[in-house]
Amino acid sequence: MVTSRSPALVILLGFLGWSSASCSTTASVSVAQQTASPAAVAPPSSPPSTAPKQICLGPVPATWSSALAQGTVPISGITRFGVQAVDPTSGLAYGAYDSTDPRDPSNTSQIAAVDLKTGAVTEIAKVPPIAGGVGWMSAADPWLAWVELDSQTNLGVWRLFAWNRTTHETIQVANSQLSDGTYLQGRETYPVVGRGYVAWAEPVGQSAVEVRVFRFDTRSTLVLDRGMVSSPLLVGPYLAWGKLSSLGGSISLGVVDAVTLDKMPTPAGLATPRVFLYAAGSPDYLVWTPDGHSWLAQAVRDGSVASFHLPADGTHIAQFPFAAGSDVIWWSGGLTTLVDLRTGKGFDFPGGSAAGAGDMVVVTGLKGESETVSSVRVSELETLNNC
Repeated sequence: MVTSRSPALVILLGFLGWSSASCSTTASVSVAQQTASPAAVAPPSSPPSTAPKQICLGPVPATWSSALAQGTVPISGITRFGVQAVDPTSGLAYGAYDSTDPRDPSNTSQIAAVDLKTGAVTEIAKVPPIAGGVGWMSAADPWLAWVELDSQTNLGVWRLFAWNRTTHETIQVANSQLSDGTYLQGRETYPVVGRGYVAWAEPVGQSAVEVRVFRFDTRSTLVLDRGMVSSPLLVGPYLAWGKLSSLGGSISLGVVDAVTLDKMPTPAGLATPRVFLYAAGSPDYLVWTPDGHSWLAQAVRDGSVASFHLPADGTHIAQFPFAAGSDVIWWSGGLTTLVDLRTGKGFDFPGGSAAGAGDMVVVTGLKGESETVSSVRVSELETLNNC
C-alpha cells in the first residue's frame, strides 16, 4: 500500500507528462522518475534574484527541540502515520496510516485526522486494498480533500474526495475518467482547498487539461482555464496555476483572487516565465525548484527572489516541498529537512514524516518507537542563523 505524505495548501506544479508527483512512504522516488521530466522544459529567463546562497545544515537547534518536545502528544492505536496535510485553524493533522484492526486482515490504509493537542484520532475513510494509496491531501477548515489512486500501475486513475470535519459528510468531487471511458497514463492531480472550495487540474483529452473549482456551498463546478495547465496552488492572495504556451516552452502563471475567484492579471512579480519541477505556495512565498538541486523563494510582499543551493551530498534532493512561515520543508526520499528562507540555515528532522501550513510545522515519530505527533508555530521561534 502506498501511503503519501503531502502538505496542506501546498501544491506541486506540473503539466501532463512532466508533472510532479506526490510524496509516498514507499514509492516516491519511482513515482517522481515516472512523472517529472526536467528536459521537457527549456530554461527561461529568471526573476530578479539575490546571489545564490549555499544551504548550511546542522543539528536541530535547542529552541526547536524544546518547542517540538512541548508540542508532542502520543497517538494510540496507529502505526506508520504519515502526516500529509495540516490545518492550523482546527489544530488537526491529516494523513494515512496502516490499519491494525484484527478484523481487517488486508491491513489496508486508513485516512484519519489527529488532534494536535490530545492525539485523538478521527477515522475518515478506508483506502480500498486494490488502490495505489493516497496521492495528495489538502485542508482548510472545515474541509479536507484527498486523491485516491485507484490503480497500482497507473497514477492517472484517481478519484477526488472531500470530507467536512463538522458534519462528517464525504462527497466525491471528481474522477479522472475521460468521456470515452478511458484514462490517461500517469496524469495525477494535486488539489488545493481554499475558502469554501477545492481546486484541481483534470484531464479532458490527450492534449488538454482544465483547472476546475468545486464550490462546497452550491455544489457547482467552475472552469478557470484549459490547455497545457498544471495543478493549482495558493500563493499569497492568489489561486495560481502554471500554463505552457507550447511543448518545450517555459511556464507562465495564471491567477484569480483566492477568495472571490475573480480573474485578474498576473502581478508583475509572478509574471516572469520560469521552470517548475516542484513548487509550494504559502501566504508569504512561492517556493520552487527548477532542477532538483536548488530552491528559489519569491516573496509575495515585494517580488524579491532568494536562491539556495543544496548540499552536493546526494541525499538532499529538492522535491516534495512544504512552505510554513519563512521555512521550506521537504522530503528527499530518505531525509526530511527544514531550511529558513531568510538565511539558508537549517537541519534534518530525526523523526518520520513532516508537513507544514500557515506558520505551523508538524512532525511524526520524534519519541523513540512509539507513534507521536509534534507541532510547533514557527512564528514563535527565532530565525535560524547558525548551522
